Amino acid sequence: MREWERRRAAATGITRIEGYLRWQAELGTPRAAAERFAARLSWLTRDEREELVERYVEERLGMAQRLAAGVEERCREIEAAHAARYRRLRQRMLCASVCVLVATASLVTAVVGMLAGSGYPGR
Repeated sequence: MREWERRRAAATGITRIEGYLRWQAELGTPRAAAERFAARLSWLTRDEREELVERYVEERLGMAQRLAAGVEERCREIEAAHAARYRRLRQRMLCASVCVLVATASLVTAVVGMLAGSGYPGR
């Protein structure tokens, strides 16, 4: 494995770990918020509080999952757009290189033809 491949693999691994840690942090946040909220509702029974907390956590995690899915989809769209632009740029650079090569070959051919037709003494 080349150095740049190792670095890319390490960066990918770090990104995955970061995503995992962020998700784990997101899992704890709604429960704590729901428990704080439920604690303020003194008239709720213990079972009602637990039900409220569980429903809130489910809803909040569902929202987080939908948000993460939307971000992931948008990242894929942006990546595809960049890949298409890069592909077009490579095509244009290839065409420009071929044009320069053809022009150079034509110029060399013309110069050689002129020199050959003029009785150039180097011949």
